[in-house]
Amino acid sequence: MQGFERDVFPAADRDAGAGPGLSEAEVRRRQTRDGFNELPAAPRRGFGAIALEVVREPMILLLVAAGSLYFVIGSFREALALFASILVVVAISLYQNQKTERALAALRELASP
Repeated sequence: MQGFERDVFPAADRDAGAGPGLSEAEVRRRQTRDGFNELPAAPRRGFGAIALEVVREPMILLLVAAGSLYFVIGSFREALALFASILVVVAISLYQNQKTERALAALRELASP
């Protein structure tokens, strides 16, 4: 294991007499240089931005085009049924997306020292 440590970690990063781990001075120096060991926080997106992202998905756009085609050719019941199903899919996607955002925020909080 000693050979591995010498190859991977430069001698300047090791404190020869302190045993395993970094000295307090080295920890402070690295925190000043690199910052804390935290996940970067992405800016929170608003509900409108998330909804626009969901609606712009190719499958949703294809379904809207198909519903519009049904409407143009006069099949109003089929068009309404398709648009209703699109609304259900979009609502589920929005719910899942917000749930994911909350879970990631909670993981960031847990990972921060």
